[in-house]
Amino acid sequence: QDTVLVTVNPSPVVNAGPDTVICPGVNYVMISSSSTQNVNWSPVTGLNRTDTLNPVFNYDTSQVYILTATGSNGCKGIDTVNINVTGLTLNPGPDTTICSGETDTLNAISSTLNIVWSPAAGLSDTSILNPIFSYAQSMAYTLTASDSGCRLSKQITVTVQECNTFVKAPQAFTPNGDGTNDHFTVFGQYISDYQIHIFNRWGEEVYSSNDINELN
Repeated sequence: QDTVLVTVNPSPVVNAGPDTVICPGVNYVMISSSSTQNVNWSPVTGLNRTDTLNPVFNYDTSQVYILTATGSNGCKGIDTVNINVTGLTLNPGPDTTICSGETDTLNAISSTLNIVWSPAAGLSDTSILNPIFSYAQSMAYTLTASDSGCRLSKQITVTVQECNTFVKAPQAFTPNGDGTNDHFTVFGQYISDYQIHIFNRWGEEVYSSNDINELN
C-alpha cells in the first residue's frame, strides 16, 4: 500500500468585464479585473495594448476578446467579453475641386437618413445626402449622422479655383539655332481637348496632332 498527494493549485480569478455596446469611433476603456497583473488580451485588433487590465478599444467593427491571466504557479484563468459596435456608418464622399461659377453635387453615404451638413452656406439642403454645392469660395463641411444615441461626424472639403481657359499660338518662330524662338509651341491653361493642324503657304498640311502634352 502507498499514497500520493496531488496538489491542485488555484487558477487566477479573472473578469474580462461586461459585454458592451458602443458607438463607432469612440475610445472605450476596458473594465476588467484579475487577481494577478500578468494578463494578456487576444486578438490584438482594436486594442492599444494587450498586457494591461484596462486597454483602450477603438475599432470600427465588433470584437470578442479573450483575457488570459497567468498566476505565479503557472495556472491560467480565462474570461471573454464582447464589444459590440453599432452599425452606424458614414462616408461624406471625396474632397473635390471645381471651377469658379460651377456647381457640384455632394455624394455622401450613410446608414441613416438622420444627417445634417454644417455650415449651411453654399448648400441647397443640409438634411439630405446629396445637396448641391454652389458657392464662390472654398468650404470645409462636416457631415454628422445620428442613430440609436450614437453620433458620427466626418469632414469633406470643396475647393473652388479660377479656371479661366486661354490658348495662345505664336504667329511665327525662328528655328535658326540662336536659342531664341527656336521652337513652336501652343500655350494654354485648363484645356481638356487639344487639336492642331499646321499648313504651309500653299495650303498643304505639314503637321497635325491631338496630344495635349504638347501644350506649354
